[in-house]
Amino acid sequence: MIKQNNNSRTTIVANERSEGGSLITEMNKLFDKRDWEFKSAVGELSVKSKNAKDNRSLALFPDAIVFADKENLLPIIGWEFKMPDTSIEDDELFSNAKDKANRLGTNVIALWNFQYCHVFYRKDNGKWSRKPDRVYDQYANTLVDRKSVHANSDLWKKQINQVLEDLNNDYINSLYKVAPIQFNIENYVETISDTLTPLVAEYLIGLQQPTLMSKIRVFASKEQAELNKKFTGNVKAAALTYSKNIVIRWINRIIFSNLIRAQYNDVSKVLADFISHNDIFKLKTDFNKTVSKTDFFTIMHVDEEETKLPESVVDNLAEFCAYLWKADLSNFNSSLVSSILEALVTASKHKLMGLYTTPANLAHLLAQITMESVKGNFADFTVGSGTIAKAIINNLEKYHVPMSEIHKHVWASDKYSFPLQVANFNMTTFDSLNLMNIVFKRNALELQPGDEITIVNPKDGKKEQKQLPQMKAIMSNLPFVSSNNRSQDDKDLIKQFAKAKGLDLKIDLYQAILLHYKSLLSSSSDARIGVITSNSWFKNKNGESFFDVLSTDYDIKCIIYSDVARWFDNADVVAAIVIVGNKSKNTGDTHFISLKKDIRRVDASQITEIADQIMAGEMATDNFSRYDYSLREVDTLTSSGLCLEALFDDIQWFKQIISAGKVAPLTNFCNLVRGTRTGGDAIFVTKGLKTNSEDSVPYLKSVKDISSYIVNSTDNYFFYTKKTLEQLQNEKHNETLAYINRITNTPRAKKQRKKHGEEWYIAEDSPKYGDFVTTLNADKRWFWSVCDEPIALNQRLVIASLKPNYKNDKKLIHALLNSVISLYILCGSGFARADGVTDITKDGISRNSILNPDILDNNSKKKIEMAWDKIQDKPIVSIFEELEDPDWIAFNNTVLKAYKLDADDIYKHAKSAIYKLIKRRESIKQSKKI
Repeated sequence: MIKQNNNSRTTIVANERSEGGSLITEMNKLFDKRDWEFKSAVGELSVKSKNAKDNRSLALFPDAIVFADKENLLPIIGWEFKMPDTSIEDDELFSNAKDKANRLGTNVIALWNFQYCHVFYRKDNGKWSRKPDRVYDQYANTLVDRKSVHANSDLWKKQINQVLEDLNNDYINSLYKVAPIQFNIENYVETISDTLTPLVAEYLIGLQQPTLMSKIRVFASKEQAELNKKFTGNVKAAALTYSKNIVIRWINRIIFSNLIRAQYNDVSKVLADFISHNDIFKLKTDFNKTVSKTDFFTIMHVDEEETKLPESVVDNLAEFCAYLWKADLSNFNSSLVSSILEALVTASKHKLMGLYTTPANLAHLLAQITMESVKGNFADFTVGSGTIAKAIINNLEKYHVPMSEIHKHVWASDKYSFPLQVANFNMTTFDSLNLMNIVFKRNALELQPGDEITIVNPKDGKKEQKQLPQMKAIMSNLPFVSSNNRSQDDKDLIKQFAKAKGLDLKIDLYQAILLHYKSLLSSSSDARIGVITSNSWFKNKNGESFFDVLSTDYDIKCIIYSDVARWFDNADVVAAIVIVGNKSKNTGDTHFISLKKDIRRVDASQITEIADQIMAGEMATDNFSRYDYSLREVDTLTSSGLCLEALFDDIQWFKQIISAGKVAPLTNFCNLVRGTRTGGDAIFVTKGLKTNSEDSVPYLKSVKDISSYIVNSTDNYFFYTKKTLEQLQNEKHNETLAYINRITNTPRAKKQRKKHGEEWYIAEDSPKYGDFVTTLNADKRWFWSVCDEPIALNQRLVIASLKPNYKNDKKLIHALLNSVISLYILCGSGFARADGVTDITKDGISRNSILNPDILDNNSKKKIEMAWDKIQDKPIVSIFEELEDPDWIAFNNTVLKAYKLDADDIYKHAKSAIYKLIKRRESIKQSKKI
């Protein structure tokens, strides 16, 4: 019981609530006498300053909460008190009561103004009806005002008895249920943060403190970078982002400190003082003193900026704290504490980190297939919400490693402070409250073995200096941050790291971290690094690929991908797992494993089954397929034009074609470039000719404009001139001058003028032409079209121009480009994006191979050209239709036989491989959120 200091600045405001106190007393008397399901009623959660306005609409919880247990862990009814001068039909009264019930998760609302009582039950669909389910008005003609309420307490006591008796019977008859606190923690975090965040944001903006606003914008910018989004600079949005973080950190502190107060007297005193005095500044000081004696720094430490809260929000936090205090969470058993901590993690991840957290099943799979040993130190240095760290702990527990040993050897860090609180929750259990969590804030790229880390030992409150050891295993979900969204510290660290390693400065953040982890890995032969990455490194590129760089530093043990679904609901990311070990003298094959199950939808036992099969070296199961490649084979296949995604399929047939010398690099026969980048299609690309004919050229704007294998016309034109306005006037290019005059005040023209001054009307790139064209972002249409007439092409298209020696073979090479072998290589040169489209680069296409025309005799060339004549006028259709078309099958039969290949067998395998690639990408696109 909290004792109020007589000299306190606070008091409970009298009016409805003083009468409410009498009502609560009467309720508890009835509960003591009757054998009802109700065991206690609790009220007066809100403490207000003297002379402050009592605005209960701002309160988080009802005036009274009825519980189904003495410990106040099972809230069952929320009760709102008013006097008769407030109408029982008041819409705001009902709306506020409904919000509070939704927050508590309770299924009953009781509105009471002594004259009337209205009871509402939540409907089966989770909604509330405005019409009450029970109405009590026996004494409505007597209890008409405050005076009559005071004078007739016997009447309202009879009424409350009747109401509670009916509610008890309805509960017994299953008309409603209790709302256990541990199952509603997520609801508390979400609804309280939704309520308080806008109030804090408005308050912070209203302070008009430039330094504070700068901090808010920097924070929001960093958070958006972490989530791979661009910060727009919107002040209100930035303040909401910042405020949400502050509010949720306060909610989490309050919940966690109530959980541990039975074990820590200092924490109990801090909470009692806050409930009594509503002093957020003293709470900050007290919490920060407390964390010097416990290992809960990342959970309970309060920064100075976190005390900048409006009074109403501080009151609400104190109210929430009082509610949990009266609920006595300290008496929870281990399973209930665990469920509360898990709920805190879930809610905080959802509110703070959106969809960018690691799914639990993915984390458990990663831990189980990475850890070759349970002896040594283990780490996640981009820990985020701690899902992987928790999976590491669970995996060690499975092998009976004592919890005291686990907490000595699991290390977790992150460059951002806001996930660390959640990570600490994730790594804490009821049995480990007195054990150290080695959780600290540090940029992964800065870490070096031997770094000193300060941790407080919760057993004795003493600070311990720990030296960062090299790890037996490092597991991480590496950040998916594009080069455009990098923070300045990451840019500097990557630049420094890339220069030291002789790498491209455009290396992705996740790639730099993965390579940096080498210095943090022990030299043991069973030491492993297992990371979740974007699949962007699968791309085929000129020069050294990331696979090449990775294989220089490590043995790449396996790469794991999904055949059926993306692992993250985030629509921008398709992920893969890569497991590496220390570089050995005899590097073995790399296992390319593709999962046949959506691991988001399987249970824990199936995750273990998949992990066991992978660890046992199974080649193929109902859960996955596996294909192994040596480094030499990977190099050969990628040199032919395939990217790594194609290696997750059975391509033994294609390896035989390569080894038989049937293909050659496309660049032997063609030069490849991207099309024209105009710098402003809105003014430089026109529908129809708008200028003098000398100043515009026919222009192919999009792949959608290509419907046939022969492109000879277009409705679009590219306005391009390098002449000055004076020259145009002198040469009487009147139509061109008229067009320039018409567009001069358009938004695009104004942007161009800012960038290029007087030459704004001159496009940034000249027209680009070529013999053949294909697209960078194909979906189901895969083709190469020929340009018989000079038509300039857009930057989204790739242009192949025949080299002089092959101008006479234009039809032959066009045919070979559209053969099933070349289309397979084109399809296999890209990788899946989450929207289902294939991501291909110009560099990737430049690495493509085609069936080598140089090894054909003249007779074979003519046969292929004649076969092509029969189908080149067909419209371009879905690749699935094409592969089943008898005419296309006959054409490919002619081509394959010309190369002395088993036409039926090769066509069957090539067709299957194309299907597999595209179906995988479609499945990733269609995989729905869970």
